[in-house]
Parts: sequence; structure tokens; C-alpha cells
Amino acid sequence: DMKHLAMTNDVIFYETYVRNGGAHAAASSVRQANADSATSHTLDDRKEKKKESKANAADGEAWKSAPGIQDQYRELCAERELVLGALEDIFYEAYGHFLRHDPGPFRFEVPRKVAQTITEEKLQELMKRQKIDQVITSEDASDNDELWFSIPANNRAPVSRMGDEAAKWVEEHYNKKEQELRDEALSMPRTLPPVAPAPTATETKPAPSAPSRSPSPSESGDQKRDSQKSSRSATPTEN
Repeated sequence: DMKHLAMTNDVIFYETYVRNGGAHAAASSVRQANADSATSHTLDDRKEKKKESKANAADGEAWKSAPGIQDQYRELCAERELVLGALEDIFYEAYGHFLRHDPGPFRFEVPRKVAQTITEEKLQELMKRQKIDQVITSEDASDNDELWFSIPANNRAPVSRMGDEAAKWVEEHYNKKEQELRDEALSMPRTLPPVAPAPTATETKPAPSAPSRSPSPSESGDQKRDSQKSSRSATPTEN
């Protein structure tokens, strides 16, 4: 008590550290509670948004398994990988070719399967966008000659950038085809699951129970005589 009295007599110390200390502590606890509440709301919002994004992603992927669309989508993905893989190999070889001293132009042939997959028209469009020349090996050019191309030695664009741009063009090409397939799937009528038939009256109506029959007068008399006989036989005789 004396220490408290001595401390409270120091007005400056009391007002600064004792009296206002409680107010500061209360304000600090309120701020901490508000911060914890805001953090909790933020985490809840993030969880809800994550659930919504997952649900939207599931709905957005459902069309890929639609009847008649699933096989086409798988085939489209296989075509995309085939074309991208072939172009990656071509530009990888071209990059190594131009690392040599005075290499000259890089001539390459596109596999026919790749050309048939993306179509020769689209293949030639891709090469023109990359400023890659088509090569005719002979005057009587056959079908195979249409698949030969050449990157000039004085080409200004780096080969790595040409490969990236070609891959981007292929991605955009197949993204358009995928969007067309998606629109087709979403325009198809949705088939509802079959509804089970309602039970008929004969299935729901219980089977009638057999009516109970009361004994006839003759049967009642016989039952009484039988009971009397059994009671007599049960009584012991006196000697």
C-alpha cells in the first residue's frame, strides 16, 4: 500500500504508466481483435473463392466427356501434340545448324503425317508467317516436294524466336478448333436420366388376409366335453 501511495504521488508517472496504461492495453486488445477478425474474414473469402473456382472449372470441363465429343477431343489433343513435337524437333535442328561457321541455308522436310494432320494449306500459311521459303527440288514436283522448306542463312530473326512464334501459332490454331468443338458440345440437347415408373395399384395394394372363423355350436360342445374329461383324469382317486 505504501508503495502504491508513493507511486501515485508521482503524478507524471501515474498518469503516464499507470492510469493511461490500462487504456493503452484495452485499445491494443481491440486493435488485435479487429485484426484477427479481418484475417479470419480474408481466409474465409479465399476459401469460398477457391471452392467457386473449382466448381467452375469442373463445369467448364464437363463438355469434354459429352457423348460424341469425347473421342473428337482426344483426337484433337493428339494432333496438337504431334504438330508441336515435330516443329520443336525442326527448330532444334535449325538452331544447331546455324551455330556452325558459314552454315548456309537450313533445309528441312515436314513429315507427311504432320502435314496431313494440320493440312498442307495451314502448313504453308505457317511457313509464310515465319518467312520460311518453300523448296521445289525438281521441275516435275511430286507431293513430297511440297513438304520441303528452307530457312535462309541471312535470316534476321533468331531461330529460337521463330520456333516460339510457330508454336504459338499452332496453339492458337488448335485453340480455335477446341472452341468450335466446345460450342458444338454445349449446343447439343442434354439427355435427362430415365425416370423409374410409378408402382401400379396391384403392387401397392396389400394382399387380403383370411377372415377369422368362429367355432360352430357342435364344435363348442365337443371342446367342453374334452375339457371335462381331461379335468377328471387329472383329479387323483381316493382309496
